[in-house]
Amino acid sequence: MKLPRRIKGWLSAESTPEHLLERYYTKGDRSALARVVECYNRDVFHYLLSLSDEEFAKDVLQMTWLKVINHKGSHQFTHAKSWLFSIARRSLIDELRKTKHFVDITEDIHAFHSQTLQSELELADRVKLFNDALLKLNFFQREAIIFQQEGFSLTEIAQLTGESFETVKSRLRYGKNHLKVLLGHNDE
Repeated sequence: MKLPRRIKGWLSAESTPEHLLERYYTKGDRSALARVVECYNRDVFHYLLSLSDEEFAKDVLQMTWLKVINHKGSHQFTHAKSWLFSIARRSLIDELRKTKHFVDITEDIHAFHSQTLQSELELADRVKLFNDALLKLNFFQREAIIFQQEGFSLTEIAQLTGESFETVKSRLRYGKNHLKVLLGHNDE
């Protein structure tokens, strides 16, 4: 089977996100950065959106890519996805602290707790129920679950968050157990 030229280019070792970032920083190749953005923009936005509202997530996403563009440190990238998510995470936490958004999110979560599970079932499908239940978790449990959904291993999540492996494992366990209770899966 012959692959189209555009797809074939993505399969070469020189087209890995790590190599593309290195090419952007060493040679100023904007098309390399554009391909990295194309590859990860959606995933990073999903992560940010899962932890904040849409406008806030868009703002932090833009800040994240600006930080990537203006990066002045080492140009050796071993895992581009982890590096990008760590920048997004730090940017999100910084902005949440600046705007005291942590308080707003907590208040929204408490207001959400007052709704009954029965009214949620009548208003939403299963995906919406899961997302709503996810919002009821504390920030750190929700973050660990979202990172895991994005494909990061426990070790990578620990590195991204600066927490121990056991702390991440515990956050995932308690978060998943809380989700089961919220979704009415007590028997599992």
